[in-house]
Amino acid sequence: MLGISKMKDLYFLDISYAKQVTDEGLAHFADKNMPIEHLCVNGVANISSAGLANLIDCCTETLVELEASMLM
Repeated sequence: MLGISKMKDLYFLDISYAKQVTDEGLAHFADKNMPIEHLCVNGVANISSAGLANLIDCCTETLVELEASMLM
């Protein structure tokens, strides 16, 4: 996720059902300010609420739509 966290023109991000995304990867979004407007994080089983918070916090100023669900 390091490469994605450095993209300055990232407005749409869909990591739904990505099996390799982890909290460690989402930590690269901590303390960043990104222009993400649409974020989809469905069924990402290897992350916790803390990891998701890093991702959401980086785009709170621009986020318009958040799609998030977990599979049980």
